[in-house]
Amino acid sequence: MRASPGPSRWPQAIRRTPKPIRTPFNELVTLHTARRTFATNMWELQVLSAGELRSLTGHESEQALLLYLNVDREQVAQRAGAKLREALRQRA
Repeated sequence: MRASPGPSRWPQAIRRTPKPIRTPFNELVTLHTARRTFATNMWELQVLSAGELRSLTGHESEQALLLYLNVDREQVAQRAGAKLREALRQRA
C-alpha cells in the first residue's frame, strides 16, 4: 500500500487553513435574549417581585410572566413561604 503524500504535496486550497469566522457579539445576543436573561436573573436573585417584573417586561398577567420565566406555581409558593418564614422569624 502506498503512503499518502505529505502536506507539502497537497493542493494549496487544502493546505491553507481558513481563518475562523468571528460573529460580532451583538449579532449573537438578541434583544429578546437580553430581556429574558434580565427577567430570569432578577427573579432568581429575588431582586424584583413578580409584579415589578411583569411591569418592566410588559406581560399582561403574572401567569404570562411565569410562563416566560419557566416558573411553575409550586416554585412561586415555595418562594413566598420562605419569605413569610423569614419575616416571622425576624419578628420573633
